[in-house]
Amino acid sequence: MCLCVFKMVPFLAALCVYAVAGEPAFKFNWIPLLEVVPEGPPRAHVRIVGGAVAEPHKYGYQAVLIENGSFICGAVVISDQFLLTAAHCITDVNKRYKALMGGHNLSEMEKSQQIIGVEKVFLNSNYTTIRALSDIAVLKLKEKMKINKEVYPIKLPTHNVHPGMPLVVTGWGITKSAVEPFTLLQKISTSTIDQSTCRQHVLMGGQQHVLCVHAEPPSIPM
Repeated sequence: MCLCVFKMVPFLAALCVYAVAGEPAFKFNWIPLLEVVPEGPPRAHVRIVGGAVAEPHKYGYQAVLIENGSFICGAVVISDQFLLTAAHCITDVNKRYKALMGGHNLSEMEKSQQIIGVEKVFLNSNYTTIRALSDIAVLKLKEKMKINKEVYPIKLPTHNVHPGMPLVVTGWGITKSAVEPFTLLQKISTSTIDQSTCRQHVLMGGQQHVLCVHAEPPSIPM
């Protein structure tokens, strides 16, 4: 899986889910979080939980990547024809991926949803599966999406993150540990951790390309 992360001044990350009850319009086959070798970042056994159902379409930049009729990862709208997602979600740049925008309840075919095929995948040239760094991919859609009140690009940051910066994480995950995932978009507030503390807890932490956030949600107004 993956999803996406953002803040009052946005940034991207990833959330993952595994299965959903019911009979959705698409299958749910979320790609699990990365498993990396010892010299890379530690395995993410702890996920950010404790979220709540998001207000429908408040985060209209949230999208979903589809492969062979299955939802596999989250993505974010960055323009009317381009999406940003995690590079590890792309198992083959030549596969026929699709993207769904404007979704809130993934178990239903909502009028707000737009599904468009992916024309081309651009993987970050520095991405490697061994160290799991530069885990970013850009997707060009076959046609432009319709920008409206349910679908719109995220406002990209104009400056670097700083310790304590408030973030809003969105995605289709779980609200508590060891419970069944759901299909309604979730959101949770958190904030960034300073690089020194990050370095103490994460092998690759403290570097420019690594961002650490609190696992427990602080008291940040949405």
